[in-house]
Parts: sequence; structure tokens; C-alpha cells
Amino acid sequence: SIRRQRQMCIRDRLCTAAGPRGSARPSCTAAAIGQSGSRRAASSLELFLDLAFVFAISQIATYLAEHLTVAGSLRALLLAWFAWWQWTAFTWAGATIDLKERGPIRVMVLCLVPVVLICSVALPRALADEPLWFAGAYCLIQLWVLSIQWVATAANPEGQAALRKYVPLAAIAPLVLLGSAFLPETPRLWAWIVVAIIFAGSALAAGRGEV
Repeated sequence: SIRRQRQMCIRDRLCTAAGPRGSARPSCTAAAIGQSGSRRAASSLELFLDLAFVFAISQIATYLAEHLTVAGSLRALLLAWFAWWQWTAFTWAGATIDLKERGPIRVMVLCLVPVVLICSVALPRALADEPLWFAGAYCLIQLWVLSIQWVATAANPEGQAALRKYVPLAAIAPLVLLGSAFLPETPRLWAWIVVAIIFAGSALAAGRGEV
């Protein structure tokens, strides 16, 4: 859908790597269109990951309902940002890789299913007294997705070049998230805000040199 393609744009540069300045690049919508020119239907695995994202949003809504303050709203917004960032990673994979044809990639994604569920279940307590379940699962997901991206772009030198710009910050951010889970609540909150900024910086780094 158009909504899925817009969300995928932030990851699109990893599968259709940046060329020299001024060179043409495929659109985000084109990335999800096969060589035959027809759109590929979403697989059951992609639909399940969408449902996992919906569950994560419902968990965040539960948190917000219990913390109807300005501070609670801002914390819920931070959690929603983390959930959205995680979802764009899977949206990128689903929109640019045919999971029905790429068996090894499909297996790699399937291995993450229980971890995604743990991460979603842990969301409401992530900023309170149980941060380790969320941070540990989220860290594993992000690092595993980087592995999927690396395998998926192995045959594309330009894709690998863009990925090498993206990986340093994208790998550091989840490790900082996990490490700061051992901090007291307030320092942890500020550290996780920094993590969100690092994630955004990784996307900007991957797009460096584009028009």
C-alpha cells in the first residue's frame, strides 16, 4: 500500500544504494515492483509482522492510558518512535526482498518472531522498572536485521557501500539502548532519547551524497 511504501522510504536507500551525485534513483514505490511490472502481494510472514506492530501500538496505548500527563505522553511518543523504527526495518525487508523466494532470508526473519513478541509485551514497563526485557529484545532485533540487510545486499556493491555508511551508527544505537537499561530511570530516559537520535543519524549517514 502507499502507506507502507512511505514508511519504507527511510530504508529504501539501503537496497537501491546512492549513486554519484546527480544520478537517477528508483522511487520508493518502484522498489516494491518486480521485473514484470506487477506488484507483489504481501506474504503471510509480512502480515504477521504488521500484526506484531499493531500489538506494540496497543501496548503503547495502554501505557499512555495509565500515564495521562505531559511527561507520560512524551514517554509514550518515545516508545512509539522505537516501535515505528523497528517496523520500518521489517517493512524494508518485505518491500525489497521476496521472502517467498529468498529462503535463507525468510528463515532469518522467522527466527526473530518470538523476540518481536517479547519486545512488544515488554513495552509498557520499558521506561519503568523492567527495561531489560525490552532493551535486550530490541537490541537483538536491530542487530539481526542488520545481518539480514547485509545478506540481502551481498550481490549489490553499491548497496553494500550505502550499508557500510549506515551500519556503524545503526549498530551502536541498540548497544547503547541495552547498556543504558542498567541505569536509573531518569538517566535511562535521556540515554534512550540519544539512542533515537543516533538511529535517525544512521539513516542520514546512509543517504549522504544523494541529491
